[in-house]
Amino acid sequence: MLGIAIVILAVLISTPTDAATIYADSGLDRTSWEAVVSGISSDPFDNLLAQSDILDLDSGIQSVALGASGSPTHLVTGDEFQGMLRTAASPAPGYLTITWVFPTAVSAFGADFFDLLPGADVSVEGTFDAGFESFVLTDELGSDTGFFGIVSTTPFTSLRFIANGSVLPPDQFRIDNAAFVPIPEPSTAELLLLGIAALAASRKRKAIQTKGEAR
Repeated sequence: MLGIAIVILAVLISTPTDAATIYADSGLDRTSWEAVVSGISSDPFDNLLAQSDILDLDSGIQSVALGASGSPTHLVTGDEFQGMLRTAASPAPGYLTITWVFPTAVSAFGADFFDLLPGADVSVEGTFDAGFESFVLTDELGSDTGFFGIVSTTPFTSLRFIANGSVLPPDQFRIDNAAFVPIPEPSTAELLLLGIAALAASRKRKAIQTKGEAR
């Protein structure tokens, strides 16, 4: 029965609905985002992390940079995360993607972004409410700096940053005050109740179907 409950729960939380809700403010104001979330975990990037393709951040997020060209930046210094992105067609140094993997499934993410290069089209991409969704940061912020937050009713475990614009120089952007909202794991009792409810609904549908066929 517990196995059935887990399967039902997985279906319920992975069914795409509407697009994820975006909160963006060029003045770094995150109060609207914070008003609709709770249980926030944060990463102020207080500790130095040397240049590496894989960074284990203090918050439990693992940052993985792929597709390096030249000597790109991917480190934590000066109380900020610093990354460098390039497009596949660009000869400039940079990574093709930087992916943040959360320590657990989350329902929301937000952070302060700085020095985004207009025209480089650095985007936040992931599988949220409407399935795969991509958001160009400078379009959402209307600026090269600001707070960007996302809230999804469909839990997600990672997101990635990618440059897909036409600007040739690499985009060496900075991130501070990253935050995310972990999804509490359901208790065994909750899973059992969910399974029982699903089985009851299934039996009811079968009874109605059998009654209809008898007629």
